[in-house]
Amino acid sequence: MHRLLRTFTALAAFAALGLPAGCSSESASGAKEETTVRGAATGSAGPPEGTFWVDPDSPAARQVEQWRQQGRTRDAETLRRISEQPMA
Repeated sequence: MHRLLRTFTALAAFAALGLPAGCSSESASGAKEETTVRGAATGSAGPPEGTFWVDPDSPAARQVEQWRQQGRTRDAETLRRISEQPMA
């Protein structure tokens, strides 16, 4: 029991001390660093739409419809985003 308590206390102390140090948004000199993005945004996140398709009757799509009918709209919306991902 004491060993578990010591382990938990050590982990909590490590998290409390390490988290603020790792999450600092300013550099040591106090100046904010600029983040640069290389390359240009193209507006599409993947290959052309012609090579992939979305199965409108996939098991996930059927589950979305079932959950909507049951009133589980939040669950259905979450699964809908997955079911609409294109497949090869």
